[in-house]
Amino acid sequence: MHIPRKARQISVSSPSSVPVPAAQEQTVRAIARIPDEIWVMSFKYLLPQEPPFSKPLDPLDWSSSTLTAMNGPNLNRHSVNAMRTLYSISLTSKSLHGPAMEVLYTIVFLRTEADATRLLRTLLAKPDLGQHTRHLVTAPLISLSPSYTEIVRYTPFLSSLSLRAQHPVKFHATQRRWLSCLATAIKASCAQSLYKIWLLGSWFLLGTELCNIMNSAPQLRSLITEGFLFEDGKVAPRLPSLEHLSFLRIGFGSSRSDIWPANTPAFPALTHLYIDIAQWVHEHTRYAALVARQGPITTAVTLNFCESAKRATESDIAALWNFLPNVTHIHCIIKCSSLEICSMQLRYAATFSNAAHLTLDCVDPPGIEAASHNKTQALVAIMRILLLVRFLSSSTSVRTLRLTHPNLVHWLQSVVAKALQTIGNQSSTGLERFRVEGPTGEALLIILESC
Repeated sequence: MHIPRKARQISVSSPSSVPVPAAQEQTVRAIARIPDEIWVMSFKYLLPQEPPFSKPLDPLDWSSSTLTAMNGPNLNRHSVNAMRTLYSISLTSKSLHGPAMEVLYTIVFLRTEADATRLLRTLLAKPDLGQHTRHLVTAPLISLSPSYTEIVRYTPFLSSLSLRAQHPVKFHATQRRWLSCLATAIKASCAQSLYKIWLLGSWFLLGTELCNIMNSAPQLRSLITEGFLFEDGKVAPRLPSLEHLSFLRIGFGSSRSDIWPANTPAFPALTHLYIDIAQWVHEHTRYAALVARQGPITTAVTLNFCESAKRATESDIAALWNFLPNVTHIHCIIKCSSLEICSMQLRYAATFSNAAHLTLDCVDPPGIEAASHNKTQALVAIMRILLLVRFLSSSTSVRTLRLTHPNLVHWLQSVVAKALQTIGNQSSTGLERFRVEGPTGEALLIILESC
């Protein structure tokens, strides 16, 4: 049926003529009266949390998730959705735009070079946004664009810098110039606020470049790099002694003793060492120069058994503890699937040390779903842990075993709760001899002294 043209015309009032409901107007006014500081504090709960940099963590609180947070903010799907939510909130009203943008720019994740170019353009137009940035994280860099180093210049309060290099990097000389520009940018902008630098991937750092980067950030507390090289025929520069450095994870290149600061220990605040057992077994001297200097003040050590743990022999572990006489806390990262292989290495570590606390950090425990294969894997893992508990409590100085993953805690509490009750001796003095703890220190199992 044909509809006349006049009948199809619809009259729409202008936005200014539409009356705003009284309740909605009151809401808008109430939002405007809330101080920006309150909104900023509220919005920050949407961001991933990480441990503070002001002081070293309690060794008992270390876990693989803590190390991930020390490396960089945990940018998972929830975090990405939270950032999208913040951006949507910033478009709702003028009152919420400023606080939402301040929190939105706290963590900057650059996926591509195009992202870096757009961000740099934004910071050039609105430099005040860069003052809110605390964490800068990149996806693997395919090209070394100058935009990345320029962004650092416009973030004067940057706390952590996480850069990943794409493998393989084709232009060694280009990378050297780029890293030199990075060190210059850090020194010119965020030298006093940068606490953490993470360089992973195929970075070809020379000793000179690493020295420049460390010199550019005197407040550095955490440094992670896969290693560095030396130019043939040239004297290696000596790394600066960073008095606040409390976490160091470094790969190949550390075997040369002439690169470390002349004083002993090399880093006075570095009392917690991270050691990859596979690399230690492959070549002791990779770590020996550093471990020998830091050993007397080291009180906690993280041992990563995830790769090639079966290669670690009793003599390998014993050689390590020759440098670490004062360790009181041992944090072991293992795969639950290789717990049988790692059990002997864990016994070596506990036997040769005088540590009283051992943290067992399983990165792949069975799921908590009531599936038959999960129950089978969990029972096997728990029985191996209980055998380890029996050995630790009777033959070593370890008096506390902490399990960091909630899945293992779940299986201990729900699947073998009755078995746990029968481990302790019925006749006891009431004095605690050994305890198994959960992630926050809650007691899961207490073994009492026998009469």
